[in-house]
Amino acid sequence: MHGKARSSLHLTIKEVDELAIFSAKLHRKLRRADHDIRLLEKELMALDAIEAHLQDQEIEERVLSQSSAFANPELIEEMNHQKERLKRARSQHEKLKAQVSEISKQDAVEKYGDGTIRIKMDLLFPSKILDDGSVEVDNGPRTIIMEMASLELMPHSVHTFLEMVSEGLLDGCSFIINALHVLKAAPLPYDGSSAHIKAKQFTEAGLESVAFREYSQDFPHKKYTVGFAADGSPSFYINSEDNSEIHVGDPCFARVISGFDAVKRLDNMPTRNEIWFEKRVGIKKVLIL
Repeated sequence: MHGKARSSLHLTIKEVDELAIFSAKLHRKLRRADHDIRLLEKELMALDAIEAHLQDQEIEERVLSQSSAFANPELIEEMNHQKERLKRARSQHEKLKAQVSEISKQDAVEKYGDGTIRIKMDLLFPSKILDDGSVEVDNGPRTIIMEMASLELMPHSVHTFLEMVSEGLLDGCSFIINALHVLKAAPLPYDGSSAHIKAKQFTEAGLESVAFREYSQDFPHKKYTVGFAADGSPSFYINSEDNSEIHVGDPCFARVISGFDAVKRLDNMPTRNEIWFEKRVGIKKVLIL
């Protein structure tokens, strides 16, 4: 227990110290704060993984800890001190998340308004080559309208996605996966251009990932909602089924309100190994309405 407490404190304090130095600059540059707090979130996730891995050793560690504490009473005092510091670090982490959420909300309201916010996404489906070598004109449905979640519920995730749209970063990306009841898009160009350059654009804009895994029980992953992938934005997905239980904890920030025929068309595209689209479906243009 003592070792685990020290390890937990080390992982958390390291990132909290970095965030504390930078917290005064949050109002000047939100995206840099996002980057720092994202690192803290990853450390906390690593901490959870370590704790889960050590569950099978819990009884043994408890016995050893109790024996050590009995032999060395000073260990009890040190453990309590470490736990208190860890408690304060976690509290600071929560305060920083709240701060980023509030600043995200303020910035979103200033740029996009405080009412209902919708975006239009135009897709580009692969061309069909006819027997005579000509290209068939695509007259199928290819437009999706999404409505953002309330800024009261998901301020940081909504703000991040709208910034991606505003910067034009999603233009040229593509839907690449149809698996586990999600249609996933990623920063991979549909036209065969450099994936490195596209990914670099997100990084340079400070939008390669959300700062933390924002989640609201009032906006779960129902069918036709939109969420950020567990491996981090800028990858996002449309839930093709109700994934409320499967994706608890992952950011869900929008819902499809029009263009269901385009979503179904996307869902019916051929795949390889029942996962990857045989041909990427391009995101031609995304606009804030």
